[in-house]
Amino acid sequence: MPDSIDQQGPTMPILDFSECNCFATRKAARRLTQLYDTKLSPCGIKSTQLMLLATIDRKSDLTVNDLAAAMVLDRTTTGKNLKPMERDGYLRSAVCKTDRRSRTVALTAKGKALLTRAYPLWKSAHEEFERVHGPAFALRYQQMLREVTEA
Repeated sequence: MPDSIDQQGPTMPILDFSECNCFATRKAARRLTQLYDTKLSPCGIKSTQLMLLATIDRKSDLTVNDLAAAMVLDRTTTGKNLKPMERDGYLRSAVCKTDRRSRTVALTAKGKALLTRAYPLWKSAHEEFERVHGPAFALRYQQMLREVTEA
């Protein structure tokens, strides 16, 4: 019997993810998310919610599908993230004027006020990252991530 096959089938290789791009990216993303979520906690929102609200604020007449594409999320996940924010009065949705099958999302006054309160907290997290890693690294890091995202 060959060495790689025992009575239970082929031997699985021991997986070493220390050089895996996906593993390293996910690990870094979790660390950054922890930093930003901790700083944003006084506002009662997470970094994902802030990014969604900021994207909605930046673009007018944004459909949920367009928002999902901008965030590199699937439509279902985007919808699940939007529901509690709509329930809490931070945004409103409506039937799209140009495609009645779609919905558009917009910030409410309460949502804009939340962004205003969250901005200094976000800025604090951003500045802490730059303080720890340096502004030049932060800039290179963002550029590299854009290259990956836009590929």
